Amino acid sequence: MSVLAALELAGATTALVALPLAPALRELLYRADAAPLPTRCDEGDIRSFARSFRARIAPAMPLLAEAAERGETLTTLLEDGTRALVVGGRGACEGPVPADLAMLCASDVYIPAESRFLRELYVHGKLFAGHDSVFRALLVEGDAELSERAIVLRWMHAQGRLSAGAHSQFHGRLSADGDIQLALGCRFERVSAKVIVTGMGNGLPAQTRPVWAPGKSIIDQPMGRLRTAGDLHLAAGDGFCGHLISRRSIRIDEGVQVMGSMKSHGATWLGKGAQVHGAVVSESEVRVAGGCFIRGPLLCESDLIIGRNTQIGTPDSPTTVSAPRIQIASDAVLHGSIWAREHGEVQEQVQE
Repeated sequence: MSVLAALELAGATTALVALPLAPALRELLYRADAAPLPTRCDEGDIRSFARSFRARIAPAMPLLAEAAERGETLTTLLEDGTRALVVGGRGACEGPVPADLAMLCASDVYIPAESRFLRELYVHGKLFAGHDSVFRALLVEGDAELSERAIVLRWMHAQGRLSAGAHSQFHGRLSADGDIQLALGCRFERVSAKVIVTGMGNGLPAQTRPVWAPGKSIIDQPMGRLRTAGDLHLAAGDGFCGHLISRRSIRIDEGVQVMGSMKSHGATWLGKGAQVHGAVVSESEVRVAGGCFIRGPLLCESDLIIGRNTQIGTPDSPTTVSAPRIQIASDAVLHGSIWAREHGEVQEQVQE
């Protein structure tokens, strides 16, 4: 083989090896794609759909004010092409309404039982919906009360207080600037409010539990930790000031106080009246008996069961509860957000 042929073979081989690297080498030289990768524009905020809908209807608000002044019902076309009914007077929603139109209501609204809304509903006031009503999406500027077996298919936000009747279903996002009350049998996915009360609302008043190191995260406190490769058990009468970490399960008996956080690779059980002034994290199931208090986040990767009269978070320290499947007993009080990645339900009794 001649020298020239060898050089040509080496050159061809080098070109074939370098060809897949050409885009990377070009980017290294010219930096044409140095911007950060696009991510979610809503930052995961549960209220983002409500804000987006409010922005969509903003151009129609002068027409809503005009309809309210005249006490008339008008029609309009939103900027995205959605046909909308602009209701200025009271009582326009008490009879049959076109289910395929978005509705913008200028005052308090009463929705008859078994109504169907296949488009968004905006209420510039209070809302009362009769039993077995079905909504696509709701934005209410005042308080909202839904009767039994109401269904919201996508999202709902109330500026005031939100009350859901028994066996209502909320697919997607449910939020309120006031408190939320979920009656027995309510099913949910994502819920967020300053106070979330389950059942009849006879649970603990806000922040009745003593708070250790108020205004500070428990993780920031100078404390030790107990780490074990086996199961970890604190019996009744025990207590611990520090963080608990177990590669297997953690069991906290009745009345035990943990002034720190807990993390387990196995199941976690909290006995009746136990208190954890930090986070509870488990790679398996978590069972919280009645009367417990958890200040920090409650996160698990399997079933989460929360007993009666349990308080999670405080008004000054809202937190997050997250699990694939969540069962919450009546009269529990939660501050912050609940995220049931598959489904969540309020029950009269749970198997603690």
